[in-house]
Amino acid sequence: MLIVRLVEYGEFIKIFYPQLFKYLDGSHKLTLMQTLLLVSWETKMLQWEYDPTEGEIRAMVEFPLADAVLSRRQFERALTGLMQMVEAYHPRLEAVIETGVDPGRASVGADADVDVPVPDAL
Repeated sequence: MLIVRLVEYGEFIKIFYPQLFKYLDGSHKLTLMQTLLLVSWETKMLQWEYDPTEGEIRAMVEFPLADAVLSRRQFERALTGLMQMVEAYHPRLEAVIETGVDPGRASVGADADVDVPVPDAL
């Protein structure tokens, strides 16, 4: 399920997947947090939220609108980008949760960028 939420009286938009993963405590927590930060580094817009009381991990894109009107193209770019990035990185994060090893870091390299394609129409 994907949620789109306007906050701050409609001046800020959040698009997110709630409860994409759940990891409260365990031996792989440090590697998981490092991988979430690395994925944020490797991508545009994508960020992660973690609720330490419940272990909820969310994938999110958010940005201010202030006094601007959100265009359809901007919305579609954010929405499609988030969906594509979650699809691309979901297996990597599942592997970290299960094994404690980041397969993306080993195959991509610590200093490489990872591009997730965005359709030309957006």
